Amino acid sequence: MNFRSNSEMARYYIEKLMDDGEEHSFPEITDYVMANSEGREIKGPLTIPIISNSVMKVICQEKGFYETTRRGCYRKIDAQVNGRSASLRAYTRAMKILQTTKAELKSCFKISLMDTEIDVEAVKDMQKCGKTIGSWVELAQQEVETRLLKIQSMETEEETEDPDMTLNM
Repeated sequence: MNFRSNSEMARYYIEKLMDDGEEHSFPEITDYVMANSEGREIKGPLTIPIISNSVMKVICQEKGFYETTRRGCYRKIDAQVNGRSASLRAYTRAMKILQTTKAELKSCFKISLMDTEIDVEAVKDMQKCGKTIGSWVELAQQEVETRLLKIQSMETEEETEDPDMTLNM
C-alpha cells in the first residue's frame, strides 16, 4: 500500500488494529504502528507525536465508531464486531462493572476491630447501608444477567434460523 504521509500510514495501521473490536492501550497501538511501518517512513521518521495525533484523528474524531474504555484505552464499537452485537457487549461490560463494584463495596464497609473508639450505632448503620447498597447491586446484576441471556438466545436463534448466512471459504 502506498501512503502519502506518515500520518496516513499511522491512521491505516490504527484502524487495522482496532478492527478486531478488542480493547487496545495507547502503548499497544504505538507498538503495533511502529512494528508495521518499520522501514516505510515517508519524509522523515515516524514519531510518537505523529502516532498520537493519528490516534486522536481516528479514535476521537470518528464519533460513534470508537469508545474510550478507560484512560488511554480504546475499542471499536461497530454494530457487529466478531459476530457480537453492540448491546451484548454493553451488557457484558455492565456486568463486569457491577462485579467490580460489588467487590469494592465489600471492602469499603469493613471495620477494623483495632479501632479504639468504636461507635456501635455507627457500625450498625454502616452495615445496614452496606447491605442496602449491596442488594441494589445484586438486583442490577440480576437485571443485566436476564438481558444478557435474552440477547444471547436471540443471537443463537438468528444463527440457527439462517444457515445461508454462513461464509463459504
